[in-house]
Amino acid sequence: MVLPSALYRKPVSTSLRILISTLIAALVAIVFVILAGHAIQHQRQNQQYELAKTGLMYATHLADDLDQKMVSLLPLTALDCESVVNTLASKAVFSGGVRAYILVRDGIAVCSSVTHSMSSPASKIYPKLDLNRDSDMVLQQGTPLVPDRPVIAFWHSIGDGTRTGVLLTLDINPAPYMLFFSRERTISGLALTIKDRAISTFEPKIVAENALPAHPDIIMQDEKNRFTFRLYGSPLSAGDLGLLGLVTLLVAMVAWLITFYVLSQQRRLDRDILQGIKRGQFFLVYQPVIHSETQLPGGFEALIRWKHPKLGLVPPDEFIPYCESEGLIDRLTQHIMELAAQDAHRLIDFVPKGTKLGLNISPLHMTLDSFKADVRHFLDLMPTEHFIPLFEITERSMVQDGGAEKIFDWLHACGIELAIDDFGTGHSALIYLQRYKIDYLKIDRGFVNSIGLETVTAPVLDAVLELAQKLKLQIVAEGIETEEQAEYLRQRHVDYLQGYLFCRPLPLEQLCDYYQQHVNGKLV
Repeated sequence: MVLPSALYRKPVSTSLRILISTLIAALVAIVFVILAGHAIQHQRQNQQYELAKTGLMYATHLADDLDQKMVSLLPLTALDCESVVNTLASKAVFSGGVRAYILVRDGIAVCSSVTHSMSSPASKIYPKLDLNRDSDMVLQQGTPLVPDRPVIAFWHSIGDGTRTGVLLTLDINPAPYMLFFSRERTISGLALTIKDRAISTFEPKIVAENALPAHPDIIMQDEKNRFTFRLYGSPLSAGDLGLLGLVTLLVAMVAWLITFYVLSQQRRLDRDILQGIKRGQFFLVYQPVIHSETQLPGGFEALIRWKHPKLGLVPPDEFIPYCESEGLIDRLTQHIMELAAQDAHRLIDFVPKGTKLGLNISPLHMTLDSFKADVRHFLDLMPTEHFIPLFEITERSMVQDGGAEKIFDWLHACGIELAIDDFGTGHSALIYLQRYKIDYLKIDRGFVNSIGLETVTAPVLDAVLELAQKLKLQIVAEGIETEEQAEYLRQRHVDYLQGYLFCRPLPLEQLCDYYQQHVNGKLV
């Protein structure tokens, strides 16, 4: 089913509709063929550039942060090891990825956060590290204690030419970087180069810079010339061109069908939506979200449905994008909030206090001036002493406006929790986690479906879970359909589970029965 997005026209002759539809379809096909090659190339370059930029920003931020920590430890080089080793160990524990801090005095490593008091030339630990410089950085295939795990060594001296300062050993694991590009078909890999050594997604070990594949698509260097990012892609193949031809044919067919259908209509779809809101055609269903440890529901997600008098049940992925494109999403969201508040009052007798009520909020709505007023009205209608509202925002369409951080802070101040929905499907996931205060990550069902399968997304799921746990974010996995998937996620300490394995979306009355059976019955 394809919903129309233009004015339903007064009926015209069939022959005229066919002629107009054919002309428009031909024009669309010609334009598509002419522009597709350029557009695909341009899109690939943009994706590669944004990915490289994101990776460079992340690495630069990490390097700057570690440098500041090393500077703060420089005064300890003048003290004996016994008096400072606890400080070094504490710093290492609370610095993610840091294997060890080492104090160096006159070129001799005298104190380590791992081995405590020691006396060994620093050049034996890191032969390529230049202690005569104020600061330096090298890649190395392990250390004498752990020789098989790649590391980056950072050096910062006190600046008096005595080869005295602080060494930092940082573990390097290429697997989490899969998160940046695993879903981008045009990206084949990336590499981080420091001096003449490199670590890449092509090889698990440190290699010489000249061993990297030639001709990277993008090369970026940080402002302080400490390291270089290389990003690799692959050109279009003959198969891509064949696929382009097939897609062009399909686009022409779809353009013909849409044009013919639109010319046959006599009403506007947005009028149907507004009348549907007025006449009560929209309703909510609720899918419980299960706590992985207690096996009890911690809340539920409200999902909008539309029962059209002629078209029947219309899927939300057809009318919600239309509402966003036609400026109706705020009115629809207002109606969803009103329906949720009405149902919440009826649910008070069935659900425990502190139950989370999740609503999907369009980022487009959040940019409107009316958004805060809509939220206040929703909170006035809600029994907030019984429910905790939770707004779910899709990561692939996150707010780009500069005021987004203020909006999120305001929502938190109102007692509303925030979740990134479908995490991992966008292009800037890590940037959002660094920029905004988020309470939950909802893992996209595409990652859940990869459990038990040898696919490119399978190792990425573990990287996503590890990242969320390091950031101390609660995790919700959705789209769970098998016990194997559920057990896999429980073993990895995922906080909440959601999917058909536990419960399908339920109308209000059935949700009351569900809580009566699964919660109240167990609490008696």
